Amino acid sequence: EQKRKLFHTSVYESEVQLKKLYIQTCKRLPCYGCKVYQVKELLRGKTKKKLSNIFQTARLLGLGPEKIVLLDTKTKILAKAQNTIDLLQWRTGGGRSHDRLQLEFRGSRWQLAVPSPSTMREVGLALWEILQELDHSSTSFLDNVSLLFPPSPTRRTKGL
Repeated sequence: EQKRKLFHTSVYESEVQLKKLYIQTCKRLPCYGCKVYQVKELLRGKTKKKLSNIFQTARLLGLGPEKIVLLDTKTKILAKAQNTIDLLQWRTGGGRSHDRLQLEFRGSRWQLAVPSPSTMREVGLALWEILQELDHSSTSFLDNVSLLFPPSPTRRTKGL
């Protein structure tokens, strides 16, 4: 019944309106405007012996100027999302094979494994470019981070 009503609206009578609707729909997708990379999310779990095991789940990492997302590889359903402005730091090269990527946000941390050194370089470069873009925007990323970590009193210059 609702579909029938939609097809009789003026949106479906105009090609321009249909194109606008399509663009609006695309912009609502979780990875819109993101660079996407194949990664594995490292999840910790416990076995019957109470030993810590690391499970790897295939994910798609989307890096964009507004958000950083993890999608399920098979279903493309959003698994996790964070605002890019909430990214405090990232670390690369951990683990035995130096394939680890750790993204640290306000209140959460994502542990990922990247399949190749070239992908790791691309992810690092993409993160750097995004943060440079944020720094040049009206709300400076570096100013926001400095609010989180104010200078210590011992670092103040003389005369203050």
